Amino acid sequence: MIQVFYRHVNHLAFIILCIIVVLLVIDTSIARLYTIIYGNVFYGNNFDNSVIWNVLGFALITSTCIIIQYILLKVVINKTKQESMKGHLHLGKVQKLVSGIQYTIIALFVSITLQMLFTSSYNILVLAATIGVSYTLGAIMMGYLASRFYLWFKINKNSVILAYALASVTLCTNIAITLVYVLNLLADQPLIMRPHIGHMSAAISENSIPYLVYVSSGIIAFMLTWIATSLLMRHHSARLGKAKYWLVLLIPLGYFFGQFAPSLLNFFNEFRAFDPVTFGIIYNLIFGLSKVVGGILFGFAFWMIARRLEQVQVREYMVISAYGLILLFVSNQAIFLVNYNYPPFGFATVSNVGFSCFLIMIGIYSAAISVGQDVELRKLIRKSAQKEAGLLQHIASAEMEQQITKTVLSIARKNKAVMTEETGLATSLEDEEVVRYTKEVLQEVMKKKKFRK
Repeated sequence: MIQVFYRHVNHLAFIILCIIVVLLVIDTSIARLYTIIYGNVFYGNNFDNSVIWNVLGFALITSTCIIIQYILLKVVINKTKQESMKGHLHLGKVQKLVSGIQYTIIALFVSITLQMLFTSSYNILVLAATIGVSYTLGAIMMGYLASRFYLWFKINKNSVILAYALASVTLCTNIAITLVYVLNLLADQPLIMRPHIGHMSAAISENSIPYLVYVSSGIIAFMLTWIATSLLMRHHSARLGKAKYWLVLLIPLGYFFGQFAPSLLNFFNEFRAFDPVTFGIIYNLIFGLSKVVGGILFGFAFWMIARRLEQVQVREYMVISAYGLILLFVSNQAIFLVNYNYPPFGFATVSNVGFSCFLIMIGIYSAAISVGQDVELRKLIRKSAQKEAGLLQHIASAEMEQQITKTVLSIARKNKAVMTEETGLATSLEDEEVVRYTKEVLQEVMKKKKFRK
């Protein structure tokens, strides 16, 4: 059974990704519509049938998502266990950190479920802890990826690398802002949450500065990721035609901004005032998928790169990043956990934020290392007409140059100490000069290689 599993692991990973995306969309939709669907339901002091079914539904969705996360994490760890990866990014420590956080989330889920089963309530601190660990991990992973893109851009001045560097920075910023903003809102809620009568929701002022900062950071992150994707895929305009190419790209962008039209342009004010419940359901169901569609587009760009690569390992790394991008834009929805939900639908969704950022980071970074260390693969990518591999080629070259410079600098420092000890005279060659000289040598080598070809 284990052999069969690993033989078909890529197909199974895709299937379980589809399952988790569907479950997270359901989870988020219930969290969005909770106050509309259940706002006027009176549960009483004890569990009645409705509450029991809601708790069971919450437990089923959340436990399934956590199990899928665990399976995907084991698959990813197995794929990045290579000799060539050792010593980079302290991968073992990062994987242990992510595994530890997954076990923490499992413990928090068990805790909150047991509280509801035995006390008909749950402590809001468990919810805050879940958001805290997941979003903190997400910010760390995206922050590190942003720093790698910045270093790669310093070495290789490429517009796509710059675009993804900026996208990573804004995604990291949005995750951090969301964490602070949502925890602030949760602090104003009752410590113990129970089934309640009527409509309850957190007091969110749409004109307040914190809310505007939160919304703006999300819009900027989406926009810059969209720009990076359009730059990465721009060569497809020649094959599809510019009109079709921009239509494919602009539909998700227009869909995303469409959710702000009713508020900004006062659309459907009469319908909203006449039947706010129906309007809320229709509006949330239509625009609740805007981030999902965007995530699929962003992940599709990396999947296109993977599809045209012959090297299996690198192809799998790019697919891992594609899955991460899709999951991130599906799961970054912590704002809906402040709706006084009982049970706390949205728990499964936010628990995926840190995990999805880990997938993005580990996939891109592992691909850069793998290609940077494989000379034959670099030649294949360079000679091929597969323009999708452009980003991969640029970051791999930059990563390779950085590793060479680091090695040369280490050797120079050791020899510098030996020379000083033997002669009693300190050498005048400083670290900055070693780095500059190494860069000049590498550029000279590349020129000679091009000349020979």
